[in-house]
Amino acid sequence: MASKANIKSQASINNAVGNWIFFRLTNFPRELVGSTSGIYDPDGWIKAKLRGVDQFGIWLENPHFKITYLVDGKGNPMRPDQQDAVTETVFLLIKWQFIASILRVESDEADQERPAFGFPGLGQQPTSLTSKESY
Repeated sequence: MASKANIKSQASINNAVGNWIFFRLTNFPRELVGSTSGIYDPDGWIKAKLRGVDQFGIWLENPHFKITYLVDGKGNPMRPDQQDAVTETVFLLIKWQFIASILRVESDEADQERPAFGFPGLGQQPTSLTSKESY
């Protein structure tokens, strides 16, 4: 039988860094819903790769964030026909005050069996940290 200390350390969210998690939000600010955060359905389960944990919250990886650069490398404004959306990997902080629940995924099978973002289980449509069109 495992000791209580051993079970507690195995269940620590810090041990999940680098793995997939599913999480639900609570009281997520509506002004952050959409392309600002990449979260389009704050009421559903969201799947993401956990990249860090600190006193502020959890850090999530979004490898599909779209950024449109409006100035060139010298700081000069670009014409609309020169502006292109570029896909960047970004890290998003979700503050503890907005996290209702976290499910930790133990197996690597989650990487292969599920879409990059979104959780089709629990009777809900997948959610996304990428774009509205991805689900």
